[in-house]
Amino acid sequence: MGININKKILIALVLMVFISMNAASAGLFDIASDAIESTENNDTTLVVGFNPIFPPFEYLTDNGSYAGFDLDLAKEVCARNNWTFEPKPVIDWNSKDFEINLEEIYCIWSSFTIDGREDKYTFSEPYFNNT
Repeated sequence: MGININKKILIALVLMVFISMNAASAGLFDIASDAIESTENNDTTLVVGFNPIFPPFEYLTDNGSYAGFDLDLAKEVCARNNWTFEPKPVIDWNSKDFEINLEEIYCIWSSFTIDGREDKYTFSEPYFNNT
């Protein structure tokens, strides 16, 4: 089953207002170190929600683990901030807002367009141009 990525703008988005990209201090993917510490959850873990049906960006491998470019990028952000990366697939994509509100996931890092959602979510800078 092929996916037409020409119809999707794939970006990383960070939904929590208290997480922001901080490229100037330590690199392109560095995030402010106190971002996670202000949550009620484990202050060293970033729980990343993603839609696991968009290879090569995120997908289920033959051995049952999740992989893809978006997840590798999220792992690197965590590594650069000394956080633990915890991937959590959002199987029912319609529940993503519910999972954010319950803090089941802290952000969505997956195949999500900005257009028409600018006022509802806080987006990072796009890292993939889908043209």
